[in-house]
Amino acid sequence: MPDRTPCLEILMLCGSYCMVSYVTNKLRLPLETWAARFSQCGAAPDAGYLPL
Repeated sequence: MPDRTPCLEILMLCGSYCMVSYVTNKLRLPLETWAARFSQCGAAPDAGYLPL
C-alpha cells in the first residue's frame, strides 16, 4: 500500500489556509497598509476585506 502521508499533509495545509481565509474574511480584518496589492484588474475589491 502506498504511503499517504504526503497527501494528508497537503490536505491539512489546504484546510488550514481555508480556515484562516474564512475567519479573516468573516471578521473583516483591515488590509495591511504596508502590504503589496494585486493589480487593479478586478482581482480583489479595495474595500478592506474580501467578500464571502
